[in-house]
Amino acid sequence: MAANSKQILSRLKDDIDKARHRVAMAEDVKAEGAAARDWRISMGLSRPKLAELTGYSERTIAAYEAGRFDADKLVTPRALHTYRLACAAVALGVEFDWRSASLRLGPAVVTVPTTGEAGAMPAVDTPEG
Repeated sequence: MAANSKQILSRLKDDIDKARHRVAMAEDVKAEGAAARDWRISMGLSRPKLAELTGYSERTIAAYEAGRFDADKLVTPRALHTYRLACAAVALGVEFDWRSASLRLGPAVVTVPTTGEAGAMPAVDTPEG
């Protein structure tokens, strides 16, 4: 009987630890969502405009800002990371063209070398001022 009690106590401890971890993760995701909302507002962007710029739907942006996709499903850290990168691109004025492998950073255009050019450095073109 004592061994069975130890197993039950061990499982309860594990369940409590898992619950604490889920609560901590939920708080982190909600805090990040609030920060994302504050950033969007500080950039003067509405959800529809941010949706247009990032390709995310308004509903998804609202879910990220709330820290949830559904009532019981948290936004995953990986999904939040991808969204964070999209928002960073918007903040920096980044545009990327897959066909030419060029990256526009405001007025500068960075052309990424093709894979056949080992050791080649990206070319940067800036408008003359």
